[in-house]
Amino acid sequence: MVGKRSSNASQIAINIFFIIVSICFVYPILLLISISLSDMGSIVTNGYRLIPERFSLQAYRYVFAAPDRLITGYKVTILTTVLGTSISLLITSLLAYALSKRDYVFRSKLSFFVLFTMLFNGGMVPWYMLITNYLHLKNKIWVLILPYLVNAWNVIMLRTFFQQIPQEMTEAVNGCVGGVWTAGLLSCILDVEGKGGLMAEIKNKLDKENATTPRPRGHKYNFLYDAEKMKALVERMCLDAGVDILLYSRVVDVICEQKIVKGVIVENVDGRKAYLGEIIIDCTGNGDVAAFAGCSFDIGHPETGQMQPASLQSIVVGVPKEFRFMETYEEKRNFYTYLREHGIETTGKTPTIAQMPYGETYIFTINHEIGVRFDSASDISMASIRARQELDSVFTALKKVKGWENLQLVKSAAHVGIREGRRINGLYKLTIQDITNGRKFDDAICLVRFAVDIHALDKKATHGYGNEGVLVKPYNIPYRSLVAIDKENLGLAGRCISGDFYAHASYRVTGDSVPTEEAIGYAATIAIKNKCKLSEVDGLLVSQEMKLRGYEI
Repeated sequence: MVGKRSSNASQIAINIFFIIVSICFVYPILLLISISLSDMGSIVTNGYRLIPERFSLQAYRYVFAAPDRLITGYKVTILTTVLGTSISLLITSLLAYALSKRDYVFRSKLSFFVLFTMLFNGGMVPWYMLITNYLHLKNKIWVLILPYLVNAWNVIMLRTFFQQIPQEMTEAVNGCVGGVWTAGLLSCILDVEGKGGLMAEIKNKLDKENATTPRPRGHKYNFLYDAEKMKALVERMCLDAGVDILLYSRVVDVICEQKIVKGVIVENVDGRKAYLGEIIIDCTGNGDVAAFAGCSFDIGHPETGQMQPASLQSIVVGVPKEFRFMETYEEKRNFYTYLREHGIETTGKTPTIAQMPYGETYIFTINHEIGVRFDSASDISMASIRARQELDSVFTALKKVKGWENLQLVKSAAHVGIREGRRINGLYKLTIQDITNGRKFDDAICLVRFAVDIHALDKKATHGYGNEGVLVKPYNIPYRSLVAIDKENLGLAGRCISGDFYAHASYRVTGDSVPTEEAIGYAATIAIKNKCKLSEVDGLLVSQEMKLRGYEI
């Protein structure tokens, strides 16, 4: 009872306080109205009264006796307010935005100029002389607009606002942006059908440079691309979008406060540095950021725990005409048999050759590095070494076979391509039931058509890849699978999104990774703007935006 009385007393006190404050605001307005309705003589004799002593409309007769002056006054007021505010906001915003950029050459000089004018001025007489003698604005409406277009205090406030807007930052452990697309020489993008937005933009720009070719031949959507053109393109797109790129850098830890990831810690030639952000998106493929943040995850086959093998891509020249196009599983198996007949054994049971967009260059994939842990530097290092040794020995032996004398290795990827890492638990986990039933979601971000693609899980396997009998019907990836369940501001993109082993074996191809990155990026802008959690972003809005960008849902 005591607590209740205390609460009521506090509420009454607060109400009384705001009533008094309201009266203080309203009283002058009521007094002004009263004066306008009072007789001038009574005001001179008795002063101002809240209730007029003698009513009179003399003030209103005086005003409306010359309506032109009233109309002119309102014209001036409206014009100076609308035009002055609009121009002032434009110029102030442009100046403040420039001052908010650390890399702007004249930032310090302009900042000094703005601050100096806020602290010091020439005084009233010099100001009058400037307006009349030099700017010639006397008795002109512009005298009420131009001198007040830029206010130093407003510039500083807007500059501070712009500085608080988080900049996008992408880090890459390699010397180029794009990961497996570029450093990994993937050279082939699958499940492109129905993909708009960034995926369509990238393909269109590569097409204009003749840097693509259909895969398989005549396919309307999937394509091979030139990795060097891809490097230049994705970096240019990032720079044009204002993204800060940090190459040769690896995430080694995160900064967390309860369920919030405050930032990431990276290591590079500068040492160890922390980068903070309101929203963090894990695009590492292996879910490294989420793992450092303590998020729960799954890995491997549901029964054995085995993971899909790694592979090293290579580019070659000098391929005989009859081996330049291997597009079906049978054609790849026939090539494997051909190699074995010539005493050449490859770790991959479905070696593949495909012609690239330029000249007589070909993608050549022959190896499977089985049992490689994505989170073991030793495993990845030895896998890369073994794969390169295999490439060298296979090419040396193959060059001795008739027709292959001109075979030459042009380059190999900077690292092995990892097919499987962590699958971070999200607000929704895609399952085998979802992909076999063609599940559709209200918060869908794209439509996946790609089959379950499971490469050999152990060395005893006699096949190169298969689907374990799991047949896919076109299904949606929901926005909820892109939001980590354990951290409120951590987004997921690429193959580390939330799903089981079989769903991952379908959506892991990069044609489906791009829309996940685009969708969670858009959701991040909403979360920052509305100052809310990623889980509070309406998935319907994200889905609608993806539709507008051309993604089939």
